[in-house]
Amino acid sequence: MARATRLSVLYFIGATLALIWPIYGWFGNHIEPRVFGLPWSLTYVLLVIAANTAVLTALYIGRWADGPEDGDDDGEAP
Repeated sequence: MARATRLSVLYFIGATLALIWPIYGWFGNHIEPRVFGLPWSLTYVLLVIAANTAVLTALYIGRWADGPEDGDDDGEAP
């Protein structure tokens, strides 16, 4: 789980960089093409947000599948 956490931190740093200059200017700062009527600049931001949601969901599910950290089976805090 620690490795997944470290990789997710690196991913979120990359996702943050994808939304600021100069990366956003290169890839996301365009009106064309339109996706379902939305300009590419909005679609690009929505895709990054959806990817962030997917990574957070995967981290939550992974942590939930590991069970309680203290070895207690009831899941309550000490």
